Amino acid sequence: MANYINQIGIKYLRLLHVVSPGWGNKKQIVDKLNNLGVLLHSFGYGITIDVREGYPPGEICEVATENDIDFIFLPWRRKSKVYRTLLGSTAKEVVRLTDQPVFVYKNFPENGKEENIYRILYPTDLKGAAARAVPYVKALGKQASVVVLLHAGQRAADPVSEEKRQKEINKQMGELKNIFSPYFSIIESNSSIGIPYRNILKQVDDKLIDLIVMGRFNKIPIHTIMGSTSVRVVDQARCSLMLIP
Repeated sequence: MANYINQIGIKYLRLLHVVSPGWGNKKQIVDKLNNLGVLLHSFGYGITIDVREGYPPGEICEVATENDIDFIFLPWRRKSKVYRTLLGSTAKEVVRLTDQPVFVYKNFPENGKEENIYRILYPTDLKGAAARAVPYVKALGKQASVVVLLHAGQRAADPVSEEKRQKEINKQMGELKNIFSPYFSIIESNSSIGIPYRNILKQVDDKLIDLIVMGRFNKIPIHTIMGSTSVRVVDQARCSLMLIP
């Protein structure tokens, strides 16, 4: 995990643990955080320890806002589908609530992959939310050698409109390739038709993606949370994600 943090250029870490109100044994938690802090400090990071009481997603977002945090870094905890359906997950709630960029770290040792960022997937609908992720993708070109550009959309109602749509997509995807060409050795571009999150997940598996970088709308409304592309990808992708509001 420390190697992943280093690759995205982070130098200072605030280690936060949120406990239930009235939790008695805070000393044990502080001791564990201090031990982790000592380990991470040996990698050159500045460390601050923080223990809060309350609802974890809300406290995480509040601490991030109070301290002008650049990234909220969340290790992903795999849980059963029933647990996720009934109780949700901290990562998904933080993605919904925060205005800060979120990095969801997923480690799948069974994949046999090293903890390095070589291949990035940048899904885009060619609109404002996705465009905000462009500077982050460029910055990651210092570590990654391959970026895969993916546009997933719906077919137009008639052949003439569809041809016009495809021409516009090809034009804008070509412009994106030009933007990223100084930063990556290899740029792949794909355009697909269908449900966006399914196409993203397929690309992750087909292209052996290490990291997804994608934009999202600020404050996803609660009534659309289950249908949000970013939340579905957080839940199901078998790689780490960087979500940019």
